[in-house]
Amino acid sequence: MNRLAHHQGIHKFFMTLGLALYFSKPVIKHLVHIVMP
Repeated sequence: MNRLAHHQGIHKFFMTLGLALYFSKPVIKHLVHIVMP
């Protein structure tokens, strides 16, 4: 599994938590990169 697939999984997890209601897309993208170095 490549790095992009990991990022998509984390991004999907953040969306299921409902973070899109509180944060913009660039902020969520930044959070994904913090979680997956």
